[in-house]
Amino acid sequence: RMIPQLLRRLVGKNVIVILLREKIDPQPLTGYVVDLNSDFVVIHCMNDDIILDGYAILRIQDLTFVEHKPKHGAFYMEALKLRGYAPERPVGICLDSTASILESVNRHYPLVTVHREGIRNDECTIGRIEKLTDKTVILKWLTPSARWDGYSPRYRLADITNIGFGCLYEDALTRVARIQPDESGGYG
Repeated sequence: RMIPQLLRRLVGKNVIVILLREKIDPQPLTGYVVDLNSDFVVIHCMNDDIILDGYAILRIQDLTFVEHKPKHGAFYMEALKLRGYAPERPVGICLDSTASILESVNRHYPLVTVHREGIRNDECTIGRIEKLTDKTVILKWLTPSARWDGYSPRYRLADITNIGFGCLYEDALTRVARIQPDESGGYG
């Protein structure tokens, strides 16, 4: 396959890309490739307002197409630059496995967003990890009104297709829920 080789060439290059996962999500993802290994790619995402808005970690096996010279790419990159945005690799994220990604996002960011698009394309779960094993995760649930509301079902890690963190929506939830870092500056 050509996608892994193309992604390797794009890591750390300030080039906007559009990623498609046609089998599981009709919506393309636009952003910068800021990290990857043989299984996962980390995208610093651009939203519809043309600002960099958090990260998505995707399974490379789910990608069906990478557009590395999108039609409006030069415009996006110039607009982002003029607005003071530059792609950054997120701090402290371990891409060894889905479990290590979840654990490291949970340690360094106040919230983690879990998508299982192959099962429920129209929903995601946002919260903190309550229990994590090699095969499953349970999240402490945060509602859209920033209230803690019990726990998610036990999700199979194999069903997780996108792990998001660091976006403005999560920041709003973090602030309203008053989630604070611990003494070390992380989130335990």
